[in-house]
Amino acid sequence: MQHDGPDTRRGPGFSSVRRPVPGRRARRTAARARGRATESDGNASPNRPFRPCRHTRWVVDITVATESYGDVLFSSARDNEQTRLDGLTRALDPVSFQTLHDLGVGPGWRCLDVGAGTGTVSSWLSRAVHGPVTAVDRDITFLARKRSHLDVVHADINHTDFLPGEFDLVHARLLMMHLRQREELLPRMLSWVRPGGLLVLTDGVALHPEQYHHPAYREVMTGHFRMMANVIGSDLHFASRYPQILTDMGLAKVGLLAHHPIIGMNPGFATFVAHTLEQSEGHLLADGIAQNTLDEAVAHVRRPETREMFIAMLTAWGHKPHMTDR
Repeated sequence: MQHDGPDTRRGPGFSSVRRPVPGRRARRTAARARGRATESDGNASPNRPFRPCRHTRWVVDITVATESYGDVLFSSARDNEQTRLDGLTRALDPVSFQTLHDLGVGPGWRCLDVGAGTGTVSSWLSRAVHGPVTAVDRDITFLARKRSHLDVVHADINHTDFLPGEFDLVHARLLMMHLRQREELLPRMLSWVRPGGLLVLTDGVALHPEQYHHPAYREVMTGHFRMMANVIGSDLHFASRYPQILTDMGLAKVGLLAHHPIIGMNPGFATFVAHTLEQSEGHLLADGIAQNTLDEAVAHVRRPETREMFIAMLTAWGHKPHMTDR
């Protein structure tokens, strides 16, 4: 059902939006990096930031992570952001679609896609269920054109709610890793799933530096993941905990699928990685990466013969049990 005004049943600060939102004026420069990692053997952060591999001797000072994903870094107002995200979806969509199909998503399902981004998963779900899908994002720039078959909701998921048991599927891809309130949000997302329904989450996990073969690319990747944690609070290891988290939340039939997109092999992925590094340039240089090292890494990514990984993609899922199953 289409709603012209605020959807009050979903909580304060929540509105259903049916028209495109005018684009914001592009900012000319990125924000300066707000801090550096500090060398340490421990990780005392209460918000569970980026957990380094055991050989990586730095952790993040979360007090400097005040920007959110899309505010400046990876903003939809950037000229190449649509191209960057299109490259990512080309690499990830086939695996996402097949996984959702194998999990049984089909006609009649009520689906919520949280952090819907460009809407490719939401659109696939709409075709699979033969009906509208609720797609929520705090920036709907790339969703506006798809509103004919989606219930596009303009909202910050941290400050809104849905009815308990409203959906057969709650799905989020590459969202939780970038939210500081990730652990507080997960139980709320589960509450929106009906008994017997599915919670499906996909996020990236940083690799050990030795898994990056080119020296400049290795240095830039290490700096990039540190920067993501420092600037926007990303946790590039959170997804590795999903099987335990979903089990502890009481979900049944918990599963996990690992997918490793390869630069030069997965269509569009090199474009995504190159634009990601280019958008991050100001922060990387401020954090001590040399310009020639960054340029060499980006050139390496763009070479057709390059075969490198960026992050591992982990998709986890679980079924919300019926009361009689508890």
